[in-house]
Amino acid sequence: SDADYFYKRAIELNPQAWSWWLARANLNRDNHELETALMYYQQAMSLTTDKASVLYEIAWNYRLMELKVEAIQAIEQALVVSSSPTKWYYLRAGKIYEWAGEIDNAIDAFGEVIRIDPQDATAQSALKRLAP
Repeated sequence: SDADYFYKRAIELNPQAWSWWLARANLNRDNHELETALMYYQQAMSLTTDKASVLYEIAWNYRLMELKVEAIQAIEQALVVSSSPTKWYYLRAGKIYEWAGEIDNAIDAFGEVIRIDPQDATAQSALKRLAP
């Protein structure tokens, strides 16, 4: 695609710019090129101190690859290394935990979303669906 060409060009001009690697990885993930995306995420990870942002994206890539253990490990690492995880981190964690069948962890994650944003409709719906 045109976007991939421009990301490739930008990376050639500045190969240390982790955000270009991340953007290219996201583009590949959106195009269902998950193995290629993972390679670019790993390159971004090697270039940045903002590990949480990259792990957040890697977690979803693993989710799409249907790799439960890896997806959970990546989102949990993102939560640990983030100085202040946003509700989006907890939403992603909740979605991954629910998909992986870890309902108690999903409830906890969606609960964190509600703690941060009591009006979040996605978390409210998830808690209604999952709560015993």
